[in-house]
Amino acid sequence: MPYVFQVLSSLLECHTAQELPEMYQAILPALLKSNLWETQGSVGDQSTNPNSFLFITNLLSNLGNVPALVRLLQAYLHRSTTNIIVNNQLEAILGIFQKLLASKLNDQLGLELVSSVIRYVPT
Repeated sequence: MPYVFQVLSSLLECHTAQELPEMYQAILPALLKSNLWETQGSVGDQSTNPNSFLFITNLLSNLGNVPALVRLLQAYLHRSTTNIIVNNQLEAILGIFQKLLASKLNDQLGLELVSSVIRYVPT
């Protein structure tokens, strides 16, 4: 799954047109949903026990998505800040930043995301 996000971010970074195609605009709302950013599984009580195999498997599989998702959001911020602001999606991105910052494993990625917000969102 992370490879899909990496390929999309590379394509978006190479995109030079002023207006993003409809395909890219349709993907962004799905990226802002919290289930992509979760680091725990939801398979009953076994997945919430830190010593269980399911918990560790779900944790590792979801952790691989986070760096690629952050890179993709950074590409969106760089190429489509106006659309993000017009569609009121900046608050969701800041919520993702807050979630990443609360995690010891992903706090650096959260700081990278907010630095892109500071860099690309006009004041």
